[in-house]
Amino acid sequence: RLDPSMSIVFGGANCEGALGLELHRRFPAIDYVCSGEADHSFPELVKRIRSREPVETVPGIVYRRNGESVTTSNGVPVEDLDALPYPDYDDYFDQIRQSSFPFSLCDEVLMETSRGCWWGEKSPCTFCGLNGSSIRYRSKSPERAIKEICHLTDRYAWRYGIRKLSMVDNVLGQILAAALIDS
Repeated sequence: RLDPSMSIVFGGANCEGALGLELHRRFPAIDYVCSGEADHSFPELVKRIRSREPVETVPGIVYRRNGESVTTSNGVPVEDLDALPYPDYDDYFDQIRQSSFPFSLCDEVLMETSRGCWWGEKSPCTFCGLNGSSIRYRSKSPERAIKEICHLTDRYAWRYGIRKLSMVDNVLGQILAAALIDS
């Protein structure tokens, strides 16, 4: 309400499929929802919003057409996780430092080395609500994971004093786990 020119976009694991669509329907303040993996669709969405171009061909997006929530085609899961850029948390830490929020409560950097579930691919758990349409297990190579760990710890320990790196994978890959132990 303070700035109608700003777009509000939600995404993440709890925005996939029917969850994202219903979130969009129930909260008119949300302009767009990225459903599923949005590594490629989110940058395209931002580009289209900025240039005021239509978004209906961007895969994995929920948007409004004539007041109704509409879903585009399914997003495409990333196959080559090694091709993804390293996470950049600079703006996050800079903004927290400038806010009144206690910086000491933000003492970790998050890292993901895999997506999906190698166990669930073989024998899906009946209780699991993770992975939605992309249960197929994909992993960064051990070499890439080690380089990313070094990059993140060097960058954020030096610049912000962050000393904790937390893995956010649903399940850590066996090859990667062995590489980390050997390192």
